[in-house]
Amino acid sequence: MGPSTARDDLPFNPSPGTNCSLSGALTNGVDGDGVKYAARLKVINHGGSITGTGGKISVTGADEVLLLVTAATDYQRFAKISGRDVAAAAARDLDRAARQTYEALLVGHVADYQNLFNRVRLQLAAAPSEISIRPTPDRIAAMNLADDPSLCGLVF
Repeated sequence: MGPSTARDDLPFNPSPGTNCSLSGALTNGVDGDGVKYAARLKVINHGGSITGTGGKISVTGADEVLLLVTAATDYQRFAKISGRDVAAAAARDLDRAARQTYEALLVGHVADYQNLFNRVRLQLAAAPSEISIRPTPDRIAAMNLADDPSLCGLVF
């Protein structure tokens, strides 16, 4: 696959069964390949059947479907990329995820998310109830933070 840009429609290649992958490199705008990327998708069904042809995956008659998606790049920091095999990294992460239950994946996801999300807390004085029950667009139009300090927290 040749160099891609962020606007490309990226084809993926379903393998027989339940896996898809895509990979490529963004142009660096100067002399060729920039950041390399790879992504993998695994479809895990309970009941029903899965087919993968023509760049599409179809699930029919399943009671439950779990989609596992992994992605990797060789980006390290501004103006520095590594030589790591991004396709192998995405495949390794997908294999690791596929060995876990949905519940374990959810617990890990929430812990990762909360670690980032809970870094910031914004507490402002509450608005009087006659203001706070108004629709947000009305509160924004009235925009008097002296009367509605919690509006900032709402849009934060």
